[in-house]
Parts: sequence; C-alpha cells; structure tokens
Amino acid sequence: MEEILRGTSAGVFLTVTGLYVGISRFGRRKNGRWSPFRGLWYWHHIIGLVFGLFTLTWVLSGLLTMNPWGLLDGTPNNLRRSLTGTHTWAEAKGLIARVGHASAPGRGVAQLRSSTFGGELSGVTVGPQGVVQRWTVAGPVQPLEAAAVRAVIENKASAPIAQFDLLTKADAYYYGFKTPVAWPVYRAILQDDQATRLYIDPKTAEVVRIADASSRASRWWRNGLHSLDVVRARPLWDGLAILLLAGVTLVCGTGAWMSIRRTKRDLTALRWGLADLSSRLVGRVRRERR
Repeated sequence: MEEILRGTSAGVFLTVTGLYVGISRFGRRKNGRWSPFRGLWYWHHIIGLVFGLFTLTWVLSGLLTMNPWGLLDGTPNNLRRSLTGTHTWAEAKGLIARVGHASAPGRGVAQLRSSTFGGELSGVTVGPQGVVQRWTVAGPVQPLEAAAVRAVIENKASAPIAQFDLLTKADAYYYGFKTPVAWPVYRAILQDDQATRLYIDPKTAEVVRIADASSRASRWWRNGLHSLDVVRARPLWDGLAILLLAGVTLVCGTGAWMSIRRTKRDLTALRWGLADLSSRLVGRVRRERR
C-alpha cells in the first residue's frame, strides 16, 4: 500500500510539473507559432495542455481514494448506532427460527440478513426471484411508514430534522451508478453543523447511507473526479470516458516515448564522453611514460 501511495504521489508531482512547463512555454511567438517545439514534442505539448488537467484530476483522485495522511477523515460519531440500536443473540435466534419456519417448501429464501432500526430487530429475506421481505418474530411486516421513521430520528439523532421526504430519484449523494441502490428511500437532513443526510430504506428498515461533511467531500474528490459519476447517463458517460481516456493515453504515451528517446540520447552521449575521457587518460599515461 505504501509503495502504491508513493508511486501515485510521484505521478501527481510529475503531472503538476508537466503542466507548469507546458503552460510556461505556451505563447505566441514572432514566427506565429504558439509552441516552441516541433514534431512529436509539439503534439505532446498541445495534447498535454488540453488533457493535462484531466490527467491531474484522474491521478489526484486516484491518490485520494487511498485517503493519504487522513486528508478526508471525518469526525467519528455514533449516529448510525444511535439510530439502529442493538439486539441480543436470543432475539436473533428467535427471528431466524420464525423465518425458517415460514420459508417452507415453495417459499424459499436465497438470502437472510438482519436489520435493526430504532432498537427493533427484523430480518430481511431475499427470495430466488429477488423479492425482498422484512420479518419480525410476529411474521412479515409492511414497509416503514414516514411517521415511524421521523419518530426514530427525532428521538435518537442529536439534532432536529431540517428536511424530510421520500426520495424516488437520485440526488447528489444517493444514486445508483455502477452499483444499484434501493428505491424509494426516506431522506432526512439534520440541522447540525454538517447538514448530515440520512437515507433509510423503508422496505428493509436499514440506514443505507449517512452523508456527513467528510463523506460529501469524499464523494466529489474521489468518485466525482475519478469515476466521473457526475455524468451518469449512458451512453453519454461511455463516450466522455473513452474520449478523456484516449487523450490521457496520448499524453502519457507520447511523454513515455520522448523520455525513452531522451534517455537513449543521453546514454549515447555519456558513452561517447566516457570513451573520449578514457582515450585522453590513456594518451596522458603514454606521454608520462616517455
């Protein structure tokens, strides 16, 4: 992990220095040209100016996905635990037995997981056809009502509710992109110093997401820049991603080829220089022997 972090940090440094050199050398000259370079160097300069910023955002966001030096660490809190509460093993065994009895032949369960909200334990089953059902020891139950969700939040959260609604389409912090998400969900925005957002799935009684200030910043710095999920419409995203990746590949490819050529030239000059120095030393030794 440390090696990846160092390598990515080096990539950020090289991209920044490359942008600085490219911008500083760009300008109209007496001959009418905007770049002092020719050939492959010219194309690397121009393409780098166009796609260099995207290269930087991609490398920088890749670095931030590893949360270097704790830059995107938030303030720890117990909000999720306060909203969910706890349950005992005896309650869990009773629920498992109830679900197992109800899922007799013809009503199979492909997946069972626990969900606790407001201190009440329930089980969430997913059938072979993807049908989701929430259970308590009393049997299957209906999705949570808005009043029940508000009551738990008002009782357990440390700040009052500023906004509460049933979300049926994506917002900036709860959306499905490459991973599907549950719909609809209740969204509550608290009146705290971070404007914390809570997303609760009424079908499963699960707190599916909590978006505080640090997680919202992470959403833009990591996902927004690296995955480009600010544009989620397909195939628009695919076309944009292919275009940017092609440009970044050209910048990196031409830069790598130029560095290889420059290294070969420097090694050749070094070899000739060493040969010349060796010849001079041999000549000097011969003269001294005479």
